[in-house]
Amino acid sequence: AAHGADPPVRFLLPLDPAIVADAYAAARVHVLPSFFEVAELVSLEAALGGCNIVASTNGGMREYLGDAAWYCDPDSTDSVREAIAAAWASPLQPTVGP
Repeated sequence: AAHGADPPVRFLLPLDPAIVADAYAAARVHVLPSFFEVAELVSLEAALGGCNIVASTNGGMREYLGDAAWYCDPDSTDSVREAIAAAWASPLQPTVGP
């Protein structure tokens, strides 16, 4: 956990694939502020699991999630913090998918 973070932040170690869906269901926000990802598959899985998504402005997540996610500049701590806080404070997005 990130001590004193508001909203609370928990960093997870790799999970057994059998419990990943449960982790998404228990989470409110999934954050992947990567410097470059072509398609952040883990973020798409989290969106399918019902999480609000914070994704990097780098890469192509905007093409996948459009306005259904919050975006941050991974080079800016303030940008990451603000996107997480906004996603945390917002109602959960409708589940993305078929």
